Amino acid sequence: MWLSDDLKVPVLVIGLIFGVGLIWAILLIRRLERILEQNLADSGRAMHHLQKLDRQFITSAKNVDSYRQDLQKLASQIDTATNDLKKVLSVSDAAAAERHADVIKSLTNISETLSAIPPARQKSGESQRDNGLSKWRREVLSQDPALRFSVLWEWCSVNMLGILHRAARGWNSPNDLTANIPTYLEPEADVLNNSILVIGTRQHPETLAIPLRPLEASSDFQSWFESLPENPATAYVPALVMRSNGHFKLLARGTNSNYLTH
Repeated sequence: MWLSDDLKVPVLVIGLIFGVGLIWAILLIRRLERILEQNLADSGRAMHHLQKLDRQFITSAKNVDSYRQDLQKLASQIDTATNDLKKVLSVSDAAAAERHADVIKSLTNISETLSAIPPARQKSGESQRDNGLSKWRREVLSQDPALRFSVLWEWCSVNMLGILHRAARGWNSPNDLTANIPTYLEPEADVLNNSILVIGTRQHPETLAIPLRPLEASSDFQSWFESLPENPATAYVPALVMRSNGHFKLLARGTNSNYLTH
């Protein structure tokens, strides 16, 4: 079939337009496919990121719950410790004095027990030293810090005036003030603020406190001691304190000697 010359031009124009439109449509479809693929890839990455965030959120929620439980336990422990501290602080001076009396009674019993122990047989020519204490007794004291401290407490209570006399003569060093204490008691001494002599023994937390001179009213150590009457019926007693983290905690009050004011 042949077309006339008048129809050839329109047909060619229409065919050209159709071909250009078809090519443009193909290019547009491919471009849309690439955009769709890119969007799908971005959506996949976003979904993966969301899943990761979701897992992190769940983990964080579990950690928060765990922290909350730990804080509740800590709060409970703090409440318990606070209640225990209130109970300790509520102990009156009368209770401390009663404990002090019990300790003194225990010291007396220990002294009587030690005195009742027969001395070991001495070898020929062996001298009697350390106030008659046998080697066996000294070994017992060396191995038992609590017993050694109890004997040290009794010794200091009996010989407190001797220590005060040394302090009155101007002897201020711990070694000079405790020179008369038997070595088998292994004394460890220090002087606080040039006014309080503290004496302990190896591997024992409790120490004894003795005022070397009159204490000022503002002194932190004033509460450690109570004054005796003019004619005291009882002997002077050191205060009982415990060293903890560089500080001293009062366990039982001692007596403040009138001898210091003369």
